[in-house]
Amino acid sequence: MIRELYVILMMIADNGIVQSANHSTASTHLNAYKDQQTCEAELPKFVSVAYSEFHPKLYFRDHRISMTGAAGSPEGLKYATWRCALIFVPTKLQN
Repeated sequence: MIRELYVILMMIADNGIVQSANHSTASTHLNAYKDQQTCEAELPKFVSVAYSEFHPKLYFRDHRISMTGAAGSPEGLKYATWRCALIFVPTKLQN
């Protein structure tokens, strides 16, 4: 049996090429939600606080909320996109 959860996914791009995609967490909060609406309701607040250096902006496209932003790094400008994504989690692990 599996369980469906929505998580905040962060993608980092450099020169238009995705360098990484990560489940975006903060301290002890896993940002895992039962449904897309709850995840998207929390997305702007979480991203604006946790990743303020990217100066994130909110977008609504194809009936989905996402955020984008850019920040400088020692290797140059990095672009980020955050959105809610569906993941599957086993409810019982088998040996």
